[in-house]
Amino acid sequence: MKVVEAQTLSALFVEQPDAKEHLEKITGALAAALGLATIHRVRQVHGDHIVIDDSGEGDGLIITRRGTGAIIRTADCFPVVIADADKPLAGIFHCGWRGVELQLAAKGARRLKELGARSLRAALFPGIERCCFKIGPELLDRFAAAGIRVETRKGEHFADLGAALVDQLVGEGIGEIEEVTRCTACTPGLFSYRRDHDSRRHATLVWLP
Repeated sequence: MKVVEAQTLSALFVEQPDAKEHLEKITGALAAALGLATIHRVRQVHGDHIVIDDSGEGDGLIITRRGTGAIIRTADCFPVVIADADKPLAGIFHCGWRGVELQLAAKGARRLKELGARSLRAALFPGIERCCFKIGPELLDRFAAAGIRVETRKGEHFADLGAALVDQLVGEGIGEIEEVTRCTACTPGLFSYRRDHDSRRHATLVWLP
């Protein structure tokens, strides 16, 4: 996403047995390479809590200070970045199906507006697409209530989280949405927990120069 005050980077990395130490090394190296004072990260719990200019527990991070960044990790969930085109305001959100159901990205957009954002743009990075995101019948009513489209193929149900995210962002008045998406579950070289059941993750970073 090319905006005036925020930049994003989506990259692959593999967690080691000591994942916390490995992540600290990665974020430290990224911060040094980009000239950032710090890169915030959260312990992701598939909820809708948003942390501002700090680390902690949650699934959304907003930064308002130049020289800082925020990073999230995903395997099938969608990383969503939202940034203001003119002000140093940006957020990054970990949107699995629970995050989409809770409208985490939309809540992030509203929080950014409360902080003064007036010209928001968004980008979606790879997550599991409707081709592969099979759900059980117990989720059909919940997904319908959340506005998540589901199609049935040969008696099986497949949900479109990416489309739901776009709908939610449009509903918040964001007209410029870049979809840098491929399906994590069926694209070679991308990590998918649903496919592989291992600890490999993508890292998506947003920072304020």
